[in-house]
Amino acid sequence: MFDSNRIENAMQMNQSDLYAAAVAARDAGDSAQMGRASGCGRVYVFVGYKALRKNSKAAKTLQSAGFRLTPRPSDSGVLIYVGYDNASGREIGMGEAIAQSFRESGIAAGMCADGD
Repeated sequence: MFDSNRIENAMQMNQSDLYAAAVAARDAGDSAQMGRASGCGRVYVFVGYKALRKNSKAAKTLQSAGFRLTPRPSDSGVLIYVGYDNASGREIGMGEAIAQSFRESGIAAGMCADGD
């Protein structure tokens, strides 16, 4: 499914491979363990080094794989919105698992959380 060359940016990736990576990441998030409980806040996952535009092919592919994309305050573009963590650690764990799955597919990704 994926070649051994690292693809840093989702915008440069074949859309069928991106969809497969996104489905794997979504499944990883669904089966994730609780993360560290560190307060309440919104959890996001960024995909690629370049901000995803709302109507880009990559953004539409991530949405078709079941992700909700939303702008994050003070950032440009859209990110995967994981959910609101009520100090349970559940959404933090999901975000970390989703980002790790994307990285294992060769796509630069990371989790970020905005505390309240």
